Amino acid sequence: MGVAVPLTSWHFARIEAEDGSHIHLLGYVAGTDRPRITTALRSFDARSRRVRTASGSVYWLVGKQNPEAARAALDAWLPSEGVVEDAGCLVDMAMVATHFSSESRGWA
Repeated sequence: MGVAVPLTSWHFARIEAEDGSHIHLLGYVAGTDRPRITTALRSFDARSRRVRTASGSVYWLVGKQNPEAARAALDAWLPSEGVVEDAGCLVDMAMVATHFSSESRGWA
């Protein structure tokens, strides 16, 4: 998948947009206090804990999921994107793994 940016205090979020639902990765670049909200995910390898995004970036999930930190990053990011209502929903890694391992492209 290429050189991966390590993310800590990470979690996944489903973002509702005009063109449908997309899964994004939220977290903090390891060794910094910089939050990162990725573009939509295109692939996820649960075994290696790596994701590839629509922009081509690759991220490595370090440590455990941290929904509280991810929620704070998401709450700060949504208004900056012009989102008035909460259009983000945190989702568990198992749900994301199932989505990317199935033939389904949509979310229930």
